[in-house]
Amino acid sequence: MLVRHLVLPHNLSGTAEVLRDLVRLGGHGVWVSLMSQYTPLYQAPETQGIERPLLAAEYQAATAALEQAGIEHGFVQGLGSANGKYVPGFAL
Repeated sequence: MLVRHLVLPHNLSGTAEVLRDLVRLGGHGVWVSLMSQYTPLYQAPETQGIERPLLAAEYQAATAALEQAGIEHGFVQGLGSANGKYVPGFAL
């Protein structure tokens, strides 16, 4: 099983804590994919904490937490995936 974890601005996703819990539950061999694709849409720009895309420094901290947790099978999505290019054209 591969656990996908979406990293959010302001560490709202609690990445380091989540990764430690995954190791506690599944061991260092747990498979984890960190996702950087959060894109603020709809009312997110008016919602404090999720009003902006992820900063590079925030994502670097998340990837460092992956290593610090001792996860052997970690995948890291490129920060460039967080753009409108990949968002479906939803109609409201």
